[in-house]
Amino acid sequence: MSDRNRKAAARSLRFSPEEVRLIEEVSRREHLPEAVLLRKLVLDGLERHRLDLAIRDFSEGSLNLGQAAHQAGVSVQRLMAQLDRCGVPDGIESHVLASLGTLVDLFGGSPELRETLATLDAAQKSDIA
Repeated sequence: MSDRNRKAAARSLRFSPEEVRLIEEVSRREHLPEAVLLRKLVLDGLERHRLDLAIRDFSEGSLNLGQAAHQAGVSVQRLMAQLDRCGVPDGIESHVLASLGTLVDLFGGSPELRETLATLDAAQKSDIA
């Protein structure tokens, strides 16, 4: 079924009196009808939760960077920025080093380049441990 043919579904929520007062206050301050505010807050929360799940799956190694970005519904760049903010290593350095090592193996490289790659690789492995 296409998105055009789907009908919106209503959901009912119960709030405590204090929560209702907070909703009314934020609605007034943001100049938004309560229904619009609640929809925005729910959608923002779902987006954040989706991103958190993707970060967790990436951190656990069940998704690569591209898969995690797709799951989160964000660009790889945005996911990498979020990983950085959360202090989660994105693994880009090891990928770049491995790729450079492959290129050196395929096309050759100076002894100095090989030594530099080996030093960087060893430094990265000691950072992980």
